[in-house]
This record gives sequence, structure tokens and C-alpha cells, in this order.
Amino acid sequence: MRVIKFDGGTHLTGRHAAAVTGSALLVFGLLGFAVFAALRQQPSQDTSLLGVVLVDDTDPRKQQPVSNVLITGFSSGTAGQTRSDVNGFFRLTLHPGAKRGNPIQLSFVHRDFDPVEMSVRSPDNIQVARLKSVTPEQPKKTSAPEMTLGDVRIRYTTKMSSTVDQKTIVNTFMADNKGNVPCNNSSPCSPDGLWKAGVGSLQLEAPVGGQFREVRVSCIAGPCPFTKVDSDRRTDGNR
Repeated sequence: MRVIKFDGGTHLTGRHAAAVTGSALLVFGLLGFAVFAALRQQPSQDTSLLGVVLVDDTDPRKQQPVSNVLITGFSSGTAGQTRSDVNGFFRLTLHPGAKRGNPIQLSFVHRDFDPVEMSVRSPDNIQVARLKSVTPEQPKKTSAPEMTLGDVRIRYTTKMSSTVDQKTIVNTFMADNKGNVPCNNSSPCSPDGLWKAGVGSLQLEAPVGGQFREVRVSCIAGPCPFTKVDSDRRTDGNR
């Protein structure tokens, strides 16, 4: 090792100074990489999950939304809790957010249904939980035995009157759709353009001389929070 002495003290040669500088840069580089790796492990923001809770039934018309379900979510270093609303819809926020790649465990608890647990690896997807009732559906009672009646007398009167015939028409239709399928710009899509949507429609015709009044369209089963009634057009004089 060569040392050159000056009045101001001892100084290193140029080669040694370069070596020391290189070592310092290497140390700072390693420190920077360690800090970057640590930051990558930290969640950048809260994690929010959207979903709906339905009754588990093979008949889609009986898949009613379940309200007031206690929903708990947890992952490594984070947790959150919420309840479903009257439409079965829920929004669960984990603070701080879940680390990337770590699964999120969800539990659904309601006193009238069996508890359900599910693991989520794609928080951006719509989560659909189906609960089985703790009280099985009771079988329908059979009708009373037939009875034979005799000596039946009917008393009636005839009254002349003018009447207006009023009838009610009620019908259901399906809008079949499979959740969490990317839309890929293939209409119809969800309002945000991310997911594939399904469309259903129904056409009714009033009797000759009749008109429809007070037409109402509503969602009665399935994930109603993610269903939109596009229109209820009436044509040809409300027929």
C-alpha cells in the first residue's frame, strides 16, 4: 500500500480511492435493494372486496338475497369486517391492504344459515357466497281426502250490472350470466366495461281493447345489486 504524506495529513492513492468509492457504491446499492424489496412486501393501499350473499338453492328463482350476514376477512397482517345489506350486497375493506399473492380468507355467519368459509386469491372479482338454511324446507301438505256430498241445494239471484274487467298479469324471465368472465369488448358488458353481462327480456300483450297500467319490473332473485332494468317500454296505446 502506497501512502503519500502532505502537510494536511495522510491521503490514499488514486487506485485505492477508486476502490473505496466502489465499495461505498456497492454498500449503498445493497441498502437500496433491501429497501426496495421491503417496500414491495408492504401493501400500497387498502384492499376492497365486493360481493353478494344468496340462498343456496338449485332453483334460481329461490336464490333470494340474505341480509345482515356477518362477513369477516383476514389475511397476513390485515383484517376487516362488515355486514350484507337488504339486497345481500357487501363491501369489505381490509386496512392495511393484503400483501400481493397472499390469499384472503372470508367467513359468512348468520343464525339462520350454516356458516361458510371461502378463500379469495383475486380480490378484483365479484365474490358470490351461497348459504344453506339450517331449517330444511318443509314438504307441502297433502290435500284433504275427498268427500261426497248429497242433496245439494243452490240458491242464487240474478242482478243486472255493468262491469269493467280488470286483470293482473305477472310473469318472470331469466337473464342468464356467468360471473367473473372478462368482457374483452364483446357486448354486452358491465358498466365499467370489465366483465361479461347477460341480457333477458319479456314481451307481454294486453287483450284486445285492454291497456297496461302501473307496469313494474324488479329483480326477485340472484345478485340483484349487480342487476339493472334497462327499460319497460309500452307501445301501441299501452298494449
